[in-house]
Amino acid sequence: MFLEGLRAQHVLMTQAPAAAAQTGTCGGLGGACVADHDGSPFGPEDSHCTGPSVQMPDRYGHDFPTAELMQWTGDEPVMNIGRDTPELDLAGVDQLLADLRQYTARIAGLRAQLARLQGGGR
Repeated sequence: MFLEGLRAQHVLMTQAPAAAAQTGTCGGLGGACVADHDGSPFGPEDSHCTGPSVQMPDRYGHDFPTAELMQWTGDEPVMNIGRDTPELDLAGVDQLLADLRQYTARIAGLRAQLARLQGGGR
């Protein structure tokens, strides 16, 4: 869970451009939807909107899940992080960020210990 949390934090750091422009009109995500709405949904509840993807840059990018805002018809917007993480509401994102701050503090502690062990303590 901590590693996934770290990945999620880094995902939030960089926002990639939208993959596709919205076609037609859409009120989902306050009009910031980038989903292709040309296809017919199976039912009204199957229609959804997605926002631009946010991903980790540089050499870690392929290991970190992307994040995006998402909204199903009739539901409140949520954050989707990768395929294996439940959709997060605002309180869930706040908890994730709190957990990540604790995790990164622990990683910083390990980094300081590593620097001392390698003779480069600061």
